[in-house]
Amino acid sequence: AQVPKPAMGENSEDKNQLANTVSEVMGVGAWTYDPRTQVLQWSSEIPAIYGSAPGEPVTLEIALAPFPQDAKAALLTTMERALAENRRYELTLPFDAQGTRKWVRSVGRPEHRNGEHPKLFGTLEDVTELVLQQRQVERKAYHDPLTGLPNEHGMDRKLQHIIKAQQATNGSTPVQIICI
Repeated sequence: AQVPKPAMGENSEDKNQLANTVSEVMGVGAWTYDPRTQVLQWSSEIPAIYGSAPGEPVTLEIALAPFPQDAKAALLTTMERALAENRRYELTLPFDAQGTRKWVRSVGRPEHRNGEHPKLFGTLEDVTELVLQQRQVERKAYHDPLTGLPNEHGMDRKLQHIIKAQQATNGSTPVQIICI
């Protein structure tokens, strides 16, 4: 008697192949980080985002190097908080790869496997085109196309920001605005 072959998705090799194919098609890299041992592993899509050769050794220091200092601090703080609070996080951050400003979305969540200490599992995606499109839409919505100056909505937005900043530093002190 012939043994029936398992259907697609029933064994781990098929699942890994499917996950790798989806990751490659979508341009999303997967990673895992063990904070106790500081071991970082990532899929073959992430070196393409970094502009590095596949198979190069990876450390947390190397992974964080392309992020500007404030983005690096935000990412580390968010990862630590996600581990401490056992919750998912999602951040979109600036990323400087090979002299080019990019934007990446990092999504991660802690997971406990086999009673071990928690590890972070996540994805990294290049969202540069999306961020640039959003900025272009925002620019069109808040600026005059001829002069490039803020339009009525842009001025209102800027004034609201100034008022909030003033109130944050001066408490309940009234803010006066003169429009000419």
